[in-house]
Amino acid sequence: MASILDVINLNIGIESPVIATEALGKVLIVGSNLAFAAVLVKEYSSAAELLADDDAGLTSTDYEYLAAARLMGQAFRPATFLAGKLGTMTAQVDNVACGATPGDGHYIVTINGTAFDYNASSKTAGEIIAALVGLINAGSEPVTAADKTEDMDLTADVAGIPFTCSVTSPGSKLTLTHPTANAGYFESLDAILAENPDWWGLCIESRASGNIKEAARWIDGNRPRVGFFQSSEAAILTSASTDVASVLKGLAYVGCHTRYFSDDDVPAVEAMVGLKVACDPDESSTTWDHATLAGVTPDELTTAEQGYALGKYAGIYVEDPDGIGATFGGKVAAGHYIDSVVSRDWLEVRLAEDVRGLFRRASNRNSKVPYDDEGIGKVAGVVRSRLTRGEEIGHFMKHESTVTFPRRADVDQADVDARTLTGSFSAVLEGAIHTTTITGTLTTSLG
Repeated sequence: MASILDVINLNIGIESPVIATEALGKVLIVGSNLAFAAVLVKEYSSAAELLADDDAGLTSTDYEYLAAARLMGQAFRPATFLAGKLGTMTAQVDNVACGATPGDGHYIVTINGTAFDYNASSKTAGEIIAALVGLINAGSEPVTAADKTEDMDLTADVAGIPFTCSVTSPGSKLTLTHPTANAGYFESLDAILAENPDWWGLCIESRASGNIKEAARWIDGNRPRVGFFQSSEAAILTSASTDVASVLKGLAYVGCHTRYFSDDDVPAVEAMVGLKVACDPDESSTTWDHATLAGVTPDELTTAEQGYALGKYAGIYVEDPDGIGATFGGKVAAGHYIDSVVSRDWLEVRLAEDVRGLFRRASNRNSKVPYDDEGIGKVAGVVRSRLTRGEEIGHFMKHESTVTFPRRADVDQADVDARTLTGSFSAVLEGAIHTTTITGTLTTSLG
């Protein structure tokens, strides 16, 4: 059987994780319609409260309200949610200049890893820039080059989607500056996090692939949080490999789930998140498949389309054989089931908290956890207790967890001097049954 360490790597220290205990069940909705002036994020207990907040400045047709209404309108729902303001989307602008009296050789501008190479011979700075502008604009990178005689501006085609750029040239005649920084979901999430880090799930207004990728990139660097994204990109339902679900699958992000839904204006993924985060991971565990969503009409997808989406770890919402709407494909981009990621995040948050608590209680008694077999046993006991609780809740299989810590005599002196203790554990994810194969025999004989 697969252990949680085999499925999702954990490396727990007393300084991690970077979210608070109460944040595990909290969802952040990020949108562009919020009118907050003094803050970037606020917490609400209902969609009606959000709509009535003059500071938010929303109408009943704005994404933030519609998302909150679906999030909080399920059979089970979280106690509160957060609404975060998306900052102004700004297109990145880089400037490339060519110095006077350039020498012969290769003048190269590299954008997003694609090299635009002009081999100059007896050319002026203006001629070199003009040639590079032509090469860049004839290429496929999402950047537009504007000739300014002896320099050029490179402007991102889509505000909020950054690009990378570097230059090489004979005698370092090409120079690169960055007059306008990109501003998009990544930067907005940084700002929101700085103001309020106490949340776990993320939903965003945009259904555009570029913005989803940026938000996913941010989530990957700010685990243990999970982003839940919705896309109507038709290529998800085909064998294509460049759609957003395929790209995120290729990146194997543990903290990102993409859900295909045909109508961008219906917050289907927000409905699913609202229903499922209502399950308190301190009390129980739930699967994210086979769930019926209130206020969401199922998509009509062919068997082939469903197969393509699920193969890319993109979730779908369709009718099951009984004609009832149900969620399928509850996996993150790395291929793990969402409930497994919830169990992993719960363990990371709670176990780090437990160990910190052990040290804090000892110090507050003007004592310590000694670096001897007894002290090591106390740390091991904290780990064992948390795993046992996880077994009782339904995160892990009962009686399958193991904890291994060394005796003091077997610890390297360098670790003792650094006051660092290293141990390990193994726990088996309980999982859930999603499909069955049932065989039987019918006869006409009663004997």
